[in-house]
Amino acid sequence: MTESSDKYLEELIRYSEKTRGLFSNAQKSEREKMVCRGFLRCIDVQFQAREILVGATEPVDISFRSAAFQITEVLDEGRRRNDELREREEKYRKARSVEDVMELQGPSSEPLSFADMSSRVADRLNEKFCALGGPRGCHGVDALVYVNLIGRHLWPAEFDSKCAGLSRVRSQGWRSVSVLMLPYGVVFFGTDDAPEFLRDIQGTISHDENRIDGWFDP
Repeated sequence: MTESSDKYLEELIRYSEKTRGLFSNAQKSEREKMVCRGFLRCIDVQFQAREILVGATEPVDISFRSAAFQITEVLDEGRRRNDELREREEKYRKARSVEDVMELQGPSSEPLSFADMSSRVADRLNEKFCALGGPRGCHGVDALVYVNLIGRHLWPAEFDSKCAGLSRVRSQGWRSVSVLMLPYGVVFFGTDDAPEFLRDIQGTISHDENRIDGWFDP
């Protein structure tokens, strides 16, 4: 291999190690801060890094101003992210040339309807609802769900106020429910005592038209 190829593979290995570390239990709070940053950027809320704080007590994962976020994620059914990352790192370590690590182009992204997305969000939040002991555990909590599905994108990006998923999450007792599905942020609903910046955009799908990357950056 050439010197440049060696350096490229070394960078891939370092990057994969860093990524696997990010998804360790020790980095849970940092991952949650990333989701919060991505959501705020999608809904075009300006912030300072010092405003995004680890929640003082459960079930609040992240505090941002008056928001008390419980953060969770929707993944593809059966997806094992740690296995994916481990296999990728092993591939990089065994590579003898850049060609060995060239990623095959995957299938084009398929649209995901708002109704389907909201149903998946409702399923995931129902798990949280049960774990928190029902409505009392959700009271005063702002749910923020990161929808992270391989090869899917939200389209049409239009809010559907009549879909069943919305009714289901409303019945669980959260103060508000918001979703991040890049490049979009959406607030399903906010009760009268929810943070104003969430209430003001409930029922709309937002995104920062001027940003194409760096959603999770500090």
